[in-house]
Amino acid sequence: MDGGKATKKKQPKGLKRSLAKQQAPSADITTTHEPSPAKKLKTDGADDNSNTQEQQNEDTAVIQLPEDGSQDAPPTEVQILRTLYDTAIEKHTAGDLLAAQDLFRGCVHECDKALRVRAGQFPDMPVPEEPLTPDFYLVYGNALMQVGTNAEDGSAEKEQLGGLLDAAVERLEEGLAIARGGEDAERELRVSLGKVLLEKATLHLERSGPSPTITTLTDRALKHFNIPSLLFVSISDKANDLNFLPTVLDVASACQRFASVCAGGAGEWEVCEKWNDRAKELYGKALEVSTSSSEALIGIGACSLALAGELLALAEDRADEAEEESSDAPEGTEKVISHLNNASDHFNRVEKLLGASEIEKNASLLTMLAETNLNLGNIYDVSDDEKTKQKATEHYKKAVAYFRAVGKADPEHVLDEGLREFVDELEKGLAEEEKEQDA
Repeated sequence: MDGGKATKKKQPKGLKRSLAKQQAPSADITTTHEPSPAKKLKTDGADDNSNTQEQQNEDTAVIQLPEDGSQDAPPTEVQILRTLYDTAIEKHTAGDLLAAQDLFRGCVHECDKALRVRAGQFPDMPVPEEPLTPDFYLVYGNALMQVGTNAEDGSAEKEQLGGLLDAAVERLEEGLAIARGGEDAERELRVSLGKVLLEKATLHLERSGPSPTITTLTDRALKHFNIPSLLFVSISDKANDLNFLPTVLDVASACQRFASVCAGGAGEWEVCEKWNDRAKELYGKALEVSTSSSEALIGIGACSLALAGELLALAEDRADEAEEESSDAPEGTEKVISHLNNASDHFNRVEKLLGASEIEKNASLLTMLAETNLNLGNIYDVSDDEKTKQKATEHYKKAVAYFRAVGKADPEHVLDEGLREFVDELEKGLAEEEKEQDA
């Protein structure tokens, strides 16, 4: 689209970073445990003094308890708590956030009650003989974090996020102290600890900006993620690789989320790059185990797109500081193109893997495909070479098509106003250019 033809409207400032943050995965807490179908339990998150049947019915949720092989043996206290937590995760994944938050609160309430019973604070209740296990502290710590991170803005729980995360670290470290020698329990506790520490670092970064405290927290997180039992160095050495796959994907997602927080001036480019590269490394390990892992493919693509977007945004910032407008490609263009091509390659692999019918339903992936093509179009469009200009046009056409598909995939997935205007202008310019070529 050169000067003699319809010109494209300049991409809105801040778009690259705002989209990169939209692409970061949500902070779900997942574990390698799968809820097992079996008996049903009714549990409520109301206070111990709830007495009326009506109130019990309103506050009651039905969860399924795991079978232990015996129809007569009742579920243990920890089994009940674990199933309650897993049910909350299922609700959260399904988008029922209010129900999930109630179950997370109930989980914290019941865990706290278990400690108080053992401390003798309920004289009328017998103290259980069985000791609390590492799994108990795993559930307690994760539930505390979930209550804080899923709280609505302005709520008391959101205001108490720092305290909830501190309490989560304390409980998880208590569990780790008694989990030595138990590889599975230690792995889950360390992964959870690493993730909570990254949430604490995120909170510090958002409230106070870069500081030595954040470096300390992230270094501690990496130590938990790097222990040999997590098999991140040589995951394929284990016969049961697939059992470790959810854990690897989980940690990769946590690293990617933190990288997205460091972007956009909140942190430093080096930190953003470090954590995105760490996430890509872990997603790559996952692909060594399962070449058809769409989550890993999307993860690598999203990391590469985020790195490209941040480099472009930094170049834009430098241009603003110099108070000059340039029609040349930004500095470091080859590196940006490399990241964008890597993103495109992995997204295209997902398209082939899942098929067009599934991709048409995935608004998040469609948005990333659109942004990848949009950035490539902008880079190629500054060239004077006609073939390169044609490449830009092809990428612009793909970008518009993907952005339009986003609205069809999810009508509630509303694009930023500046981006909507930009896409409309771009589509109009492409149509005018075609008319001129046909004339």
